[in-house]
Amino acid sequence: MSASNLPQRSRYYQNLIDANLLDRGEDYRLLNRSYVIFICMEDIFHKGRHIYTFENRCREELGLALSDGTVKIFLNPYSEMEDVTPELGNFLKYLAEGVAVDEYTERLVEAVETAKKDPRLMVEYMSYYAEQADRRAEREESRAAGIAEGIICGIKAVQGTKEQAAEQLIIQCGMSEEEAFTTVEKCW
Repeated sequence: MSASNLPQRSRYYQNLIDANLLDRGEDYRLLNRSYVIFICMEDIFHKGRHIYTFENRCREELGLALSDGTVKIFLNPYSEMEDVTPELGNFLKYLAEGVAVDEYTERLVEAVETAKKDPRLMVEYMSYYAEQADRRAEREESRAAGIAEGIICGIKAVQGTKEQAAEQLIIQCGMSEEEAFTTVEKCW
């Protein structure tokens, strides 16, 4: 997972939440306040903070908030600043060091251990993980197919040959010779 895409991912997750809160035609004022929280194991904004909270504000009038009820929070357990409550600080310390230092983090350790022993949760987690891996593979296949089609169309547009197209697929897409010629035949 790339830290560079987390702002876009937070937008995507916010949209998923909102899309599930209302039925078609319902009054938008029924939308609840919502939070998207990322726990990052690095300081993705490089400002040394434990917490970065984002709400929509006017660029020209910083004191003017949109008040749309959305909040995005990015947490970083590796800060030395005292910018969070002691309870949140203890939780972040637990994430960073794996040491339970209060009642909440002790209960969290117990819950994690219990979850690890529950075969239903393990199956659910593994199913989710496999589903995500399948989705990534499908996206990558679609992307690769689009690139290959673009290469073939480009070579065709400059009146190149099928052989030239296949050669470019081998070079640029890492296809085998057989895959390249099959792809060219499908798209030509």
